[in-house]
Amino acid sequence: MVRSPPFAGQIQLMGQRETNDPAQSEAVLELAQMLSALLEGFFDARTTAEKLACEIATLEVAPSKPATVNLGQRLQRVLQTMVETLHCSAAGLYVLDDATSALQLRTNWGLPVDALTREPRILETAKADLEAMLGHAVVISNKQMFELWQVPEMDYEAAVCVPLSTATTVLGTVWLYHTQPRSFGDQEVNLIEVLTGRLAMELEYAALQVPRPLSG
Repeated sequence: MVRSPPFAGQIQLMGQRETNDPAQSEAVLELAQMLSALLEGFFDARTTAEKLACEIATLEVAPSKPATVNLGQRLQRVLQTMVETLHCSAAGLYVLDDATSALQLRTNWGLPVDALTREPRILETAKADLEAMLGHAVVISNKQMFELWQVPEMDYEAAVCVPLSTATTVLGTVWLYHTQPRSFGDQEVNLIEVLTGRLAMELEYAALQVPRPLSG
């Protein structure tokens, strides 16, 4: 058994033939138990990293305010809704640091497991993010333009970058990724912007210590 919700499950080792050797059976069982322990530790570490990243994001928005307990879950559910509604592959929320000089991924849905541990991106060279922060969504319909726009995740084929902001403050950006080249129409971009507004609201409420459950 692997007991690390929401990743709980089982490990099953299957061979081509049965064995009556007790020592061999014991070795296989021990291997399965070791794999279980390693997976539990990996999933626990990932959950902890995501929780800490969300707390840091809140501190960057309002340094004197701690994050609410379920902030990470609420942010991820909005990102999940964004990905699934638009039939995309992944999404990431990137928050500006205190010096407004770099962007760091703080939570995501569908990105590789090591994405949260990568170095911050320098804002000065993040062309798409800078453009988005001026209020213009950036739609990159094929990978040929990824390098020009400095897309954070290069393993996809299309992407959209929109500003993450409240009525008074630019907090960062949100990226949506797709594994195939595609364009995004005005209605789709508008939906991304609406959901991104919800993310900004969640961060703002957390900074104000006003718990706001995610509904719908």
